[in-house]
Amino acid sequence: MRITIPFPDKIWSLTSLLFLVCLFSCHTSPEESAQDKARKLLTTGTWQVSSVTADDMDKTSAFSGFTLTFAANTYTAHEGSPVWASSGTWAFADENAASFTRDDDVLVTIHSLTSTHLTLSLISSYPVFQAGGRAESTTGEFVFEFNK
Repeated sequence: MRITIPFPDKIWSLTSLLFLVCLFSCHTSPEESAQDKARKLLTTGTWQVSSVTADDMDKTSAFSGFTLTFAANTYTAHEGSPVWASSGTWAFADENAASFTRDDDVLVTIHSLTSTHLTLSLISSYPVFQAGGRAESTTGEFVFEFNK
């Protein structure tokens, strides 16, 4: 019994066509930039404060109920005063998305950013008063930990 392959020229053409389709469909799309990745993580949902330190002193109770919501280039803060205005604009300060600048010219450093956790720090000259008055007010480096 003899096996014959019908239309060998058509099989060659089909094989070549499949090879070309695979070659052109396997190209990779441009990688998403660090800013695009960070913007997606920041703008998905509302961030709720879990801890606040000011110059290594716990100030979490002064920010009870503080939430932060980001949009493409704006933010809304609830109970973040006086360190965070109730709303404002922001823009990344570098292409690595390691920090952003608010519209009040405050540079905010992003230490950690995942889909559920955010750590930010900034230098603030606004005093935060707690029980006890001025003696316990703090200005300086604030570190904010947020969760979703």
